[in-house]
Amino acid sequence: METEEYGILEKMFLDRLLSPAEVDAFASSLQPHQLAQTADGSTVLTKAVNEHNLLAASRLYENISTAALGAILGLSDSKDGTAAEKAEAYAAKMLQEGRLKGVIDQIEGVVIFEGQDGVKAGTAGSELRTWDHGVQGLVEDVEKCAAAISESFPVR
Repeated sequence: METEEYGILEKMFLDRLLSPAEVDAFASSLQPHQLAQTADGSTVLTKAVNEHNLLAASRLYENISTAALGAILGLSDSKDGTAAEKAEAYAAKMLQEGRLKGVIDQIEGVVIFEGQDGVKAGTAGSELRTWDHGVQGLVEDVEKCAAAISESFPVR
């Protein structure tokens, strides 16, 4: 039996991007005190989702413009700055805290992500590690299928 929150929790666990509709549906199930606004007018949920989506984007992209990152995060221009500036601020904070690996090229307006294994994106080492992870995932999936078949049709 699945709960209403299962879908969003699964996506968070698997580091997948959360859509605004999913976040809105989840927010509607929260109590008013869980949606309290912070000093800058955002909610703790909004900040957590933005940081989660930034990490999810770092697993999808080798690099991304701060403008595109702002769009993915659902940020908009306001008196506090442009969406690109806000996205850069999120990335800078997470890089500084060590929760995200990479660098920001402020001149080009690009965030360049570094893989979890410490290899910079776009190098031969990163491509080989990406291939290795893909093969490992495939082998694990085949093993799960074989185990399920063995359980369903035991040898007599």
